[in-house]
Amino acid sequence: MSAQRDLREKELDGTRLPISAAQHEIWLAEQLNPRGRQSRIGEYLEIRGPIDAEKFEAALRRTIAEAQPFQARFGECEGVPWQIADLADDWVFPVLDVGTEDDAMASAKAWMRADLARRLPLSTGPLFSYALFRLGPEHFVWYLSAHHILADGHSGALISLRVAELYSAAVTGRDPAPAPYGSLRTLLENERRYRESDACAADRAHWGDRFAEALRPTRLAGTPSGTPDHNPTETGRLSAAETTRLRTAARQARTHWSVLLIAATVAYLHKTTGERHVVLTLPVAARPDAELRTVPVTYRHSILGGFLAGTGLTLDRPN
Repeated sequence: MSAQRDLREKELDGTRLPISAAQHEIWLAEQLNPRGRQSRIGEYLEIRGPIDAEKFEAALRRTIAEAQPFQARFGECEGVPWQIADLADDWVFPVLDVGTEDDAMASAKAWMRADLARRLPLSTGPLFSYALFRLGPEHFVWYLSAHHILADGHSGALISLRVAELYSAAVTGRDPAPAPYGSLRTLLENERRYRESDACAADRAHWGDRFAEALRPTRLAGTPSGTPDHNPTETGRLSAAETTRLRTAARQARTHWSVLLIAATVAYLHKTTGERHVVLTLPVAARPDAELRTVPVTYRHSILGGFLAGTGLTLDRPN
């Protein structure tokens, strides 16, 4: 009996669970670069209005207790990685008053950047980090961060929405709705059935044929010398007028504004690099039904072996 099948049988006693294909990719990246911090993801939400910090913390702790994947830590048995949801509820949630600083937002961002530079231990957890900053009497920043093996953008939104729901119920004195989260086991079982199905074999054959001729990745810089230990980012904001023009152009092209941005990215890469074939890797939620969309965990289809599911866009230069 295979080690993976052994892990599936151990689900029955509520201990170890297998990991998803997306989690496996991240696990392998961690083994290749154990000192790296490239798997940390994070964001902050700016809140205008009064906040009861104790009620907010209670809402967050209840949300994490309801979200089984966020209680996970990871290990391996005979080379096969597993996850187990047994996190204690004594994790730290700092509430930091930076309102007296000369630049309160800059102080909060400095703290967040330092936290993102910290590695989160897969074997012990917790694999998330939250904090609440008070910038003024009615000005707060909520910092949310997690290891990517635990969360993606979709699951992060599920956590935020549930915290907001529980906090609102607490301050208004009403009973909150029941926990909205689906089962991690259901998601893993769904993925197992897909990978053993004829549909998966057909998908693999299709994409294997589509990319039979390997294309070089399009890069603005030269070939990297190694794996980065963090993900450098740069953020820009579109003005209201620019956003309106973008949406108007998308409607005129009969498409979504995000598709227009992807096309613009391809055109930019083509112009700056001279490459005629530009291949982008686009992460997708890949949750095909309503139940899977309620599970707060990293999840996406990886159609080609160890590569992320992506979309190949070809731009032909006019004669």
